[in-house]
Amino acid sequence: MAGFDIQNVGKQLAYILRGETKFKNFKRNKTTAGVSVTFLGENIVTGFKLEDQIALGKRLMLVGSTGTVRSQRVNAYWANLDVRHREADFPIGQVQSSLGLSLVKWRGDLALGANLQSQISV
Repeated sequence: MAGFDIQNVGKQLAYILRGETKFKNFKRNKTTAGVSVTFLGENIVTGFKLEDQIALGKRLMLVGSTGTVRSQRVNAYWANLDVRHREADFPIGQVQSSLGLSLVKWRGDLALGANLQSQISV
């Protein structure tokens, strides 16, 4: 996959070039790698991500991702871990839940986050 986006950031335009590739290395495992370059005024921001999805049966999925973003000789690093549970007849049945944990390190600071979400069909 490749993409080109133009977005407003304040009064400036950001031009984003991105690319991503996925491959299935085992029957229940998908790996994704991606890169991005953002041009924002005189700043150039580069990024890289690596993601791995492992199916644990038909209803449970474990997703781990990590990456880095660099701008003006400053790096930010992040990592996410998600556990996703979905209905047995997904995608016909749309009920699914997700629990995620994230960790971000930027300029020596460490931030930890958690996310719980549930999607229920009415």
